[in-house]
Amino acid sequence: MSQRGLRFFRNWIAANVDLTFSYPYGTKRAQMLATACRFDATASQIGIQEIEDETGDLEDALTRVLETRNPVI
Repeated sequence: MSQRGLRFFRNWIAANVDLTFSYPYGTKRAQMLATACRFDATASQIGIQEIEDETGDLEDALTRVLETRNPVI
């Protein structure tokens, strides 16, 4: 289990996702955010699997975040 992956994901959401805004096309937005998150994780030398071990599929996790406006997975 990687707390590092989960910590990166939560910090990334805090820095990149405005949870006060309603996203009418959550799935499409989640796809775009997942791409950006993957890029940033790779740049930070954090493997996507390390994040997904804690969150499940990254796109699905971001969709849940957008739908619930809750960054805690």
